[in-house]
Amino acid sequence: DMRRAVSLYERLGSRSGLVAENALYELGAIYRDDLREPRRALATWERYRKRFPAGVLRAEADVSVVDTLASLGERDRALVEARAFLVRHPSSERRAEIARVAGDLERTRGDCREAGLFYG
Repeated sequence: DMRRAVSLYERLGSRSGLVAENALYELGAIYRDDLREPRRALATWERYRKRFPAGVLRAEADVSVVDTLASLGERDRALVEARAFLVRHPSSERRAEIARVAGDLERTRGDCREAGLFYG
């Protein structure tokens, strides 16, 4: 029962520490993947990022935001988020993936020169 899971994760997310971090991150995934509510997922990950700006799942939350915005067709916002990710997480193992996404977003905007900077 996803609604029951949401209720549980909301309660856990109101706490502090790793339990709350995990709960908020997973809650976003439930909204996006299970309940098909991507806007609510985005709001949940934004709540995570505000509460835990240096949290252990910050990079994953940022990746989820980029992916979700791109899937919603919000390319400009996704590109802003992708660029911010590359600055904020220069050593992330997800860096190449997000650089490719940024390159693809630039390419779809028609800026192949800028796209090439991300692909290289």
